[in-house]
Amino acid sequence: MANPHFFYDVRLDALFPDTLLYDHGPSAVLNFQTEIMEQRATLLGGKDGYIRCYDRANDTDDGTAITSFVLLPPQRLAGDEFQDGKLMELIATLPEGSADVDWEVRVAATHEEVANATAFMSGTWEDTGLHNTVRPNARGGSVVVKLSNGENLAWAYEQLIGVVRAVGRTRVK
Repeated sequence: MANPHFFYDVRLDALFPDTLLYDHGPSAVLNFQTEIMEQRATLLGGKDGYIRCYDRANDTDDGTAITSFVLLPPQRLAGDEFQDGKLMELIATLPEGSADVDWEVRVAATHEEVANATAFMSGTWEDTGLHNTVRPNARGGSVVVKLSNGENLAWAYEQLIGVVRAVGRTRVK
């Protein structure tokens, strides 16, 4: 059974959601600092009595695949809030060593609506390097792109370029 938690990153001054198995959930947390960079870690004292830490080199947590995603910040597709825009193209670059990256484009009239919108278009970028252009032709006021690890392996993206154009006044319901 999984338990939702939040992780506070001091460097970014931000909270991030995290899901751990119930018995892995922390009952104590320690930010261990030492002069040796490789030994610095956030230690989690689990309810099962084990001490764990985050390790970027691992693709599993005790054999369970680690899933992750990021919702890129909402962007206006046109210059102001009274104009609609169209996401014409999406071009990604994946760095060496990245696993496949699943992507989806969400569009809606406002930033608030787009966070919970269903995917307008989705797909997977495989291999590393520059990828072929995706042409969503997604019209709306705001857009969000969600990226996730399709293979449940360590992934990254180096660059994501969106080509947009204004298409007219915002459509009123």
